[in-house]
Amino acid sequence: MGTDESRERTRKRKSRRHRLSSRTSASEGSSLLIKDNSIIARMLSSPDTLIYMCMRKDNYERALQVIKMFNMAQKPSAQAAVFAEKYGKTVKQLESLLPKVRRVYRTRPF
Repeated sequence: MGTDESRERTRKRKSRRHRLSSRTSASEGSSLLIKDNSIIARMLSSPDTLIYMCMRKDNYERALQVIKMFNMAQKPSAQAAVFAEKYGKTVKQLESLLPKVRRVYRTRPF
């Protein structure tokens, strides 16, 4: 009976070690996704992830390079990058018109 108890203890230790190592690797993986801007993280990223990284930094020119390099024009992430670029340009144009509109309303009598 002593051998059964020792086997059970050994099994529990191995199981506990496995749980601890899987927790550590999962937390390390999530921190890599959030914080790591290293070259290795970029090299290991998928093309879609590279596009989203460029979009997050408003670097649409680089996102278009990624799209062209990986022939991704039909992918949803590529279409999202193109849309985001056009949207950003439109917002800037509207913001540049805003002071002009305010000036016009101030000069007109009500």
